[in-house]
Amino acid sequence: MDGPISPPPVTGDAPGDLPAYLANGVIGLRVRANPLTAGMTLLSGFAGEHPVRRIEAAAIAPYPLAADLRLNGVWMSEAPQGVRIAEQAYDFATAELTTRLVFEVSGCTAEIEVLSFLSREHPTIACQEIAVRLNSAGEMALRAEVDVRGVPGRALRHHRDTPGEAEPSCDGYLLWESAGALSTCGVAYVTELLGEEDASPDRPPMDGSGLKSEYAWRPTAGRPYRLRQIVSLIPSAMHRQPDQEAARLVALAGDIGFDQLRKGNRAVWADMWNGRIRLVGAEERWQAMADAAFYYLVSSTHVSSPASTSIFGLATWHDYHYYYGHVMWDIETFCVPPLSVLQPGAAESLLDYRTRTLEAAPAHQAGVAMGGLKRPGAVVQQALGRPRLQHRERRDAERLDVPHHVPIVVVIVMPSREAEDRGRSRRRDVGGAHQIVEGGVRHRLPALIGADKSDPPVPQVRPDGPVALAQLVEADIPG
Repeated sequence: MDGPISPPPVTGDAPGDLPAYLANGVIGLRVRANPLTAGMTLLSGFAGEHPVRRIEAAAIAPYPLAADLRLNGVWMSEAPQGVRIAEQAYDFATAELTTRLVFEVSGCTAEIEVLSFLSREHPTIACQEIAVRLNSAGEMALRAEVDVRGVPGRALRHHRDTPGEAEPSCDGYLLWESAGALSTCGVAYVTELLGEEDASPDRPPMDGSGLKSEYAWRPTAGRPYRLRQIVSLIPSAMHRQPDQEAARLVALAGDIGFDQLRKGNRAVWADMWNGRIRLVGAEERWQAMADAAFYYLVSSTHVSSPASTSIFGLATWHDYHYYYGHVMWDIETFCVPPLSVLQPGAAESLLDYRTRTLEAAPAHQAGVAMGGLKRPGAVVQQALGRPRLQHRERRDAERLDVPHHVPIVVVIVMPSREAEDRGRSRRRDVGGAHQIVEGGVRHRLPALIGADKSDPPVPQVRPDGPVALAQLVEADIPG
């Protein structure tokens, strides 16, 4: 077992199964068995009004990697009966998803291979390559799409040109507002066709389905053609003009190039897998489960995330009817401790999110007439300004004599000098400490003490030190 154990490939389309999950801690995608058909997108910090509960919840964003293929005048989206899913496979080592499918129509057969990944080195970037090979000559078109169909909200504006520039820096960019106008996100994309130099993209105005770039030409049988999509997604929690920032970042990613983005992403994942948990003496199936747990935890968090992650990471689907993407105490309890060793920068970001939103706790307590700094049951993933809060909706089974001001002590030991991509040239100092804060309604919160202040930070101790320390901590709970 030299590398992580990936799950076995899936053959065909299994109705009822959840689609594949790709994430990098900022972007989360549900990718269908046919990856050209739009799945679902979550974006850290992007929130909207839930269509049923009318509460603030994680909002679905436009799907960045949709596409379509036309053979001899027939679009794949209009002839799903002609599509056969040959295989879809994860590669946990590189965080890539590869899908092979066949499209047959009008006597012409197209063999298609789709490679999808989300960059960790550039965490606002989603990438996809569609390779097509035909068995006979004919007419073909490939279309890249930013799909907004079925996405709650509305487009506030979109552009094909770049203000102040003679040539556009990307294929187009879009500012999308979530349902209830609670937040916005920007989406920008660039495309490239390899294998046919004479095909120029047609970029029509945005319609009800989204933004499109379409290449049409007469292919040669047996010759491979590749359509590459590079997309940037930015929530308003990261930038006040997310569409323009997305346009800038996707232009940068386009200059870097698809191959280099893939190479960089693979290098980061190779470095992170150096922290792989090996179960000595265990059967392979147990190691496979440990590798899957590592992969899904690490892929759902990132040092650049503007908000914390939710119970299901950055994943959602049509039949989800719980949690609403809210951030709960489970994250700090179960996710931060292992991340403090595996990804200390990401662990610090999760705690920083709680620190930034701490000022809202006294206001919440004033509303429910309780003392202390009790947080609500869930905090929505907003990162700018005061967060909007929601109470627990179900407390029928909660005993009234259980105190609501139970103190929780979390001890996180941060390495003095670590990085998201350990061992690489660019390092980020994550040394520091998080104070334990005690207060009540209308009590002024103390200023945070940083590592550069006169007060010393948490000492660097052995990994088992926090456990020994916790055994000495006695919580005084008024009864």
